[in-house]
Amino acid sequence: MNGWQAVRTIIAFELKRDWLGVLVTVVFALYFGVLYSGLTEPPEDGSSVSNMLNGMRDWIYLFALPLFGCVMNRTCFAYWRNDPFTRRFAHWRTMPIPLRAIASARHVQSILLLHLAGGLFIAVPCLLNPSWMTVGDGASWIPGGIVWIAYALIVQTGYIYMELGFSGRTFVKLYLGFVAITGVLSTLLAWQGVSLYLEVLRLADTQPVLAPLAAITAAIAAIKLGHEMTVRRMQNRSYTF
Repeated sequence: MNGWQAVRTIIAFELKRDWLGVLVTVVFALYFGVLYSGLTEPPEDGSSVSNMLNGMRDWIYLFALPLFGCVMNRTCFAYWRNDPFTRRFAHWRTMPIPLRAIASARHVQSILLLHLAGGLFIAVPCLLNPSWMTVGDGASWIPGGIVWIAYALIVQTGYIYMELGFSGRTFVKLYLGFVAITGVLSTLLAWQGVSLYLEVLRLADTQPVLAPLAAITAAIAAIKLGHEMTVRRMQNRSYTF
């Protein structure tokens, strides 16, 4: 079995086994987007309430959007207790499946799912609540959304490295650390009256081609680098549990 045959086999197996998880992820993204669209756009008046709401929005985009590249099922909630992914990869290593194929399949899965579920999460609030499109001609959310998807792919590359390269408990600790860092960053920016969400929209409005193109280029470079780092880590890590 060559590399791409193995990638297709793994993706087909995962989709067949976790189709319900994929559906739940998409439905959750749609539901969360509809719920999010009901939030009133905070007035950009520099008030403490405005800054707090902007900070909360930025935090959700920074830490939650990349999660839509992961399948939401019961397995993902057992990282700490049962370390199911280490067990699965240990089983796969007994088969003629190249490590590169395992890493590539995980990257392809995250790209497809993130574009579908993450795209819905970004698009629904902008389509249902016009007040979300407060910058430019109202269509800047499209290139702005591409920038956010590219950001999510970069973060997902780090998630995949942690997921495939470390034990479940280590993954949870690193993930919680990232959530805390993004929370602190969002708080500091809000304290200074800065909204990442609106800054991305402004950038997309002034550079509707260059901004998403640069973001996509950065995401591609991050995925390539992350893939190589993940494979090397998988080659050297222990799969005992």
